Amino acid sequence: MRGSKGQKPHYLVQLITAEKGKPVSKIRLAGNWLVDFGFTRGAVAAVSAEFGVITFKLRGKGMENYPELVKHARKNKTQLAQARKSGYTHCMEVSGVLTEKAGFSPDDVFAAFCEQGVIHVKKLIIEETET
Repeated sequence: MRGSKGQKPHYLVQLITAEKGKPVSKIRLAGNWLVDFGFTRGAVAAVSAEFGVITFKLRGKGMENYPELVKHARKNKTQLAQARKSGYTHCMEVSGVLTEKAGFSPDDVFAAFCEQGVIHVKKLIIEETET
């Protein structure tokens, strides 16, 4: 991961539970680190979920091949998400049934495991220990 000298990379993964008064669960990936893994502005990802993890897989850029992307998403029961710029940072969001399918809740802790073209957002299980 690239970064300024002496600075650690910043990965932001949030579970947002309400937006403008509506009860909505949403995973938001935010930060310019997305670009390092290919998720540049306009990039489209297929997003899938299984218990404990949501996976973003890069499928192309822009809307030129949108009909093929929709066909692929329907066939594979995934959702589509498009990277965008919000202010000075890149972001991607997914909401609804995927957060439920992954079993994500507001009290959970998440980590993003990244490689070129793929981001896995995993729910971390933190066990309490007796002292």
